[in-house]
Amino acid sequence: MSKMFIIISELIFRATKAGELKVVHELLACGYQNKDAKNHYGQTAVHLASIAGNDDILSEFISREMSVHC
Repeated sequence: MSKMFIIISELIFRATKAGELKVVHELLACGYQNKDAKNHYGQTAVHLASIAGNDDILSEFISREMSVHC
């Protein structure tokens, strides 16, 4: 896994936890492909959005066909 890939995944995790819908949207629009990436706790961005109660971000992930079954 490339270093850039890890950095972008970390950005989407941080933006998700912070509730930054615009940042999440832009990362996805720029071609973010690692939809099943997990943080060091084994959580995906979908998990983080759900845990944080960020329904708008969760809806964005679901509309982009990110798995809710990871």
